[in-house]
Amino acid sequence: MAEAGGFLSGPGWPDNDPDGSGKAFDLPDPAGFMFFGEQEMKIEIESGDWKKLEHPASRVRLMVFVAEQKVPKEEEIDDLDPVSTHFVAWDERHMTLGCARLTPDGHIGRLAVLRPFRARGVGAALLEAVLAEARKRGLPEAVLHAQTHARGFYERYGFAAEGNEFDECGIPHIRMRLAL
Repeated sequence: MAEAGGFLSGPGWPDNDPDGSGKAFDLPDPAGFMFFGEQEMKIEIESGDWKKLEHPASRVRLMVFVAEQKVPKEEEIDDLDPVSTHFVAWDERHMTLGCARLTPDGHIGRLAVLRPFRARGVGAALLEAVLAEARKRGLPEAVLHAQTHARGFYERYGFAAEGNEFDECGIPHIRMRLAL
């Protein structure tokens, strides 16, 4: 349900002003997506630089990483953003579904999907787009730090875990690598 100022709230949604800026985030109401049911969702991926995709990518990242997972904002939005290629997933109504980024040296990161769209192919579409860009650049490999609960997702794409689990922003991660 929309409240004054465009803020959304309701069961299942964290505070949608995680950075305390007072700016409204254009977030979907989870109840509004029940009509999708088992229908296939059309997903489009847009890539670009930070200047072009900062607004939609940062909204997703603030909701998923800062509000849901309690990552400090100052660690989430970082100096790699301006030099990375960003990817944003949209639906047929141009609603933001998720995002990811590829750093110049082939590190994949910040792959996030808004809660109502998880397990619907959005993460897969984003990862496939990022990997296609990495191959297009001629990168020899892609590397990422996967949250341990997502390890199986990346293994399905051929990523192999290496080393021991480690803590990143209070969340268990594992380093993973894929030869391109």
